[in-house]
Amino acid sequence: MVTRGIKHWGLGGYANILPRIKFGITGQVSSPQFPTISYRRTLVFIKLLNSNFMDKTKFTELILRLIIGLTLLILLTVAIIEIVCLKNDLFNRFNIDFNIIKVFIGYVQLTYYTSSVLLLLAVIGFYIKNRVGWILLNTLFLYKTLDILFIRIPYYSGNLIDYSAILIPICLVLIINLKAFRIKYLIQTDKLISANLVALFIGTIFTLIKGYLFLNHSLSITDLFEKLK
Repeated sequence: MVTRGIKHWGLGGYANILPRIKFGITGQVSSPQFPTISYRRTLVFIKLLNSNFMDKTKFTELILRLIIGLTLLILLTVAIIEIVCLKNDLFNRFNIDFNIIKVFIGYVQLTYYTSSVLLLLAVIGFYIKNRVGWILLNTLFLYKTLDILFIRIPYYSGNLIDYSAILIPICLVLIINLKAFRIKYLIQTDKLISANLVALFIGTIFTLIKGYLFLNHSLSITDLFEKLK
């Protein structure tokens, strides 16, 4: 014997006829069997997707930081080689073995207080995980772009093909602006334009300083020797 149908308002009609629940001396003998929905597989799938996405994001961040880190290492290596060459050149020309600190000061003067200073600041900024560190990194490569565009090529070359060299610092600027890289430095999308403008402003100031010193106070190796001795 069965009961009457029970109206299921959520479905807008009547549910199937439910079997009567029978009771015996020991208690409930049988109960209605309802279909059950398991979300376990769905949750596991979502968790796997999230973990894969995080792994890819971290891997991308690692690759981008590796590119910038290697670039800074190459620039530092080149600077160290130039300092050693400058020290040897001073000794060969004037037979005076200046200590490395004096030679470093002379190198900073020869680079018009710009490239070497910005490089040191960028190396420090690489390890500072905040807005300031990101701006210091971005400033270096924006400065390199402006330096190539307005000083190096116009003065030393003038060949249009040589202007393709600006693609290197531009690519590095684009890498620094990628979300996977800048998220480590707490640079949100809504703050990206203002942070870039600050870096561009600083880079422009350093470019103007170098341009002025380059045109009006250019140093030769002899002039540097007179300053150091």
